[in-house]
Amino acid sequence: MTKSRTAVATVKRAVRALQDLPEDEAFRLEAELGQQAFASPDAREGLAAFAARRPPVFPSHG
Repeated sequence: MTKSRTAVATVKRAVRALQDLPEDEAFRLEAELGQQAFASPDAREGLAAFAARRPPVFPSHG
């Protein structure tokens, strides 16, 4: 299975950044990171591939 490099990088960034923040700041930053990931070209490709029932070809792999 191919994974979006954008999504993997976002998760890694979140794990590193959020662990030491107060809860309210962590939720705010998690929402910001999630919005960035969901607005990415990789997210659009993932949704299009799912709808078309085909494997994704993520732009971040190009």
